Amino acid sequence: MPLFSTKSTEQRLVDTAAYIDQRNPQAGSKVFQWGINATTHEMSRIGEKMHIGKSGTANDRRYRRAMIMMRAGVMRHEIRKVVSEVSNIHSGQLQTRFSQILLQCAAYVPPPIPTALEVMAGEENAKVELEQARRLQPLIKGITNNRKNLPHEIYAPYHDDQDGATYHTVTYIRRHLTADMYKREISHGNSLAALDGGGELFVVGHGHLGRGIGSHNGKLGATELAVQLRADGLDRNPGQPIVIYLFSCWGATHTRRMWGGFGKREPYARRFARALVEQGFRNHKVVGFAGSVISENLTQDYIHKPDVTNTGNISLGKDGMYNIYEVRNGNFNRTHGEDWTTKAKPNSNSFKFWKGWSTLTVRKRGGG
Repeated sequence: MPLFSTKSTEQRLVDTAAYIDQRNPQAGSKVFQWGINATTHEMSRIGEKMHIGKSGTANDRRYRRAMIMMRAGVMRHEIRKVVSEVSNIHSGQLQTRFSQILLQCAAYVPPPIPTALEVMAGEENAKVELEQARRLQPLIKGITNNRKNLPHEIYAPYHDDQDGATYHTVTYIRRHLTADMYKREISHGNSLAALDGGGELFVVGHGHLGRGIGSHNGKLGATELAVQLRADGLDRNPGQPIVIYLFSCWGATHTRRMWGGFGKREPYARRFARALVEQGFRNHKVVGFAGSVISENLTQDYIHKPDVTNTGNISLGKDGMYNIYEVRNGNFNRTHGEDWTTKAKPNSNSFKFWKGWSTLTVRKRGGG
């Protein structure tokens, strides 16, 4: 618990939930339902961030804590972004902004999961929770039929035909997620006009531990990719959403900067969503995966060591193993997923750049 806190995290959560319920029972119901389903780690993380010191009046602090709880808890927005934005609201605007978020929370319905993720989670060999598999099986046939007329493009910056990892991923997307078995991937510099009005864009490449998406010969950083998509004519304000799937490693994960830097980078998917906003995109979804991606599999324990293979493969469509960001109306927010981070175990027998880490694991950020 933070220094100088005069109230326990649990009590702060309970009091704030009651305050919301008193002002709007529908919003209160959403908050209480979140509390029932949330993990202990998630509630602790959000509760600690709701400790905002003694600045402003007591009612100002109630407004700020309630907005943090509704946005970060019920609506799944990222806690750091929420705290930053709520902290910057002028005291004279707090009541109005609180009332707006209260109504949003009361009416909130989780946005639907993009259908490609449903297909991946429902595949015969997908390692998903039994409950999820039962939920999806009756829907898969209908989902597959509805996707047949959905425009798709496979976009591979700096594509390398000799690269086995990206080749297998493109093949998987072509066979299972597009309606065209002979769909060809395109690289940056080609037109994306086929997605005018809405559709799906599958971006494929190595993740370079969060630095960029591409091949071993070149990559595009988050801002560079957004700029290039604009230059290639991706519709910036489509009538229906364009869902951009980042089929690259570590897209939803805080990643180590390795040599030449300290700390960790923000997840590539988050930086990319922000860059889309800056480039004027207004109706898009960004999907990033939390781990090492190959074809339909995701590995959250990546071991780089002789005679040792990666462990713990799961489906890319498994609930919770990906983050979704909504880019709308000049802003972006996460609407599905959790905060993920990498941990690394150094390999003392090697001093090369990549081999300097023998084991990379993906875990919930802050514990849990």
